[in-house]
Amino acid sequence: GEAWDGALALARRFQAASDDPRADLYAGLALYRTSDPAGAEAAFDRALGQLAPSARARYENLRILLPTGQRDAFDATPDAVADSFWTAADPRQLTEANERLAEHRARVVEADLLFGWTGDELFTLSRPRGAEADQGRLWIRYGRPRRSLRFVLDRGAVQSYAGDNPDTPFGIWDYGDFQIVFDDPERDGQFRRYSPPASAFAGPSASSAQNDDCVMQDERMQRDDPQRTQVVGTLDVPLLVSRFRSAGGGTDVVAAWGVPLDSVRVPVRTGAFALSAGAILARDVEERRQLAAGRRVGGLWAEAGQVTLPSSGEVRGEVDDGRAFGGASEAVAP
Repeated sequence: GEAWDGALALARRFQAASDDPRADLYAGLALYRTSDPAGAEAAFDRALGQLAPSARARYENLRILLPTGQRDAFDATPDAVADSFWTAADPRQLTEANERLAEHRARVVEADLLFGWTGDELFTLSRPRGAEADQGRLWIRYGRPRRSLRFVLDRGAVQSYAGDNPDTPFGIWDYGDFQIVFDDPERDGQFRRYSPPASAFAGPSASSAQNDDCVMQDERMQRDDPQRTQVVGTLDVPLLVSRFRSAGGGTDVVAAWGVPLDSVRVPVRTGAFALSAGAILARDVEERRQLAAGRRVGGLWAEAGQVTLPSSGEVRGEVDDGRAFGGASEAVAP
């Protein structure tokens, strides 16, 4: 927290002294990391408005986040696919900012800083693009790992494919349900996804080599699970929906959800949202400055709202007290 506050102060001084768009990029990253996604979104918008189209494309190109089977559609109609993707990916409907979009832009800037720009190059025209390195691409898709380890294999203690380079540095990014291993065979600080040598696939260790091949693992994930957000709600919000035929056609949906009393503070905002293909069709939002006892059920305060869907879609109930948030969604057929 304090480190990002210091980074924001430094970015502010850079903004005051220069009209360089990187000042807003750095400010946007620091604002996002200090839990101000709306401020980050504004800073990123200012920066992207000053960038040349080729530079701006690095922040707008969705191919890195899409399953491989959807990338041709993006190439054909990038604006339409991007609008649909970012609307559907927004994890919080009760805020004006699109936290997933701000998170993506912050990751691109962070990847450049971590895996490209170094030392005095930070504020010069020399700009290696760390976002295009192996580690940078993984950082953009999945974000900061839970744990990051670096080590050098001990040939006497660990069997490996190091061959003639037993002192090769290795790194592991642990995301909990999967890990990525990197190696640095050139010892130049440029870690890449680890892949065993070709000879390992021909011998008795072929099956083990396939399991250890992080390039193959990454390619599989790009087909099915190419990206994840780290904007995750912390409130457990139960949801119940009931459907009724609408007098004007479509489906009226009454959504009821619970606000966990031991986890929120007032004022608290709640909302029911009707969505189709990620777009919000209707909303019923309230701000409560007190939670009256009459609606308390066990450890929950019961909230309800009504929205209308013209056809099939999704209904979401959400709770946000400015500090913690949570929500639940349910698919609704006509």
